[in-house]
Amino acid sequence: MTLTAPEPGITRPTSWRLELPAGTFLLNDNQRLHFRTKAKHIETIRDASCLTARAARIPTSNAPTSTTSSTPSPASGDATPATGPPPPRPPSTDS
Repeated sequence: MTLTAPEPGITRPTSWRLELPAGTFLLNDNQRLHFRTKAKHIETIRDASCLTARAARIPTSNAPTSTTSSTPSPASGDATPATGPPPPRPPSTDS
């Protein structure tokens, strides 16, 4: 068994390899850069990779990006979506 060829019946997503423009500053773990300097380099790399992917006409991912979670309702025991802020509290009746 190899890691590069899937077993019959298993499909893998398409992978892409991009060549960044010459002269792009690349980062590695041995560099000790100030966080702002490192952030600027990361932004440059991300911009270059985005533009290169667009120029190569690589399709964007159409995978669902839902980040809602379900929590069980205390009253009914079923799952309800947990989205948005909690409902407002009823006004207190203390005088």
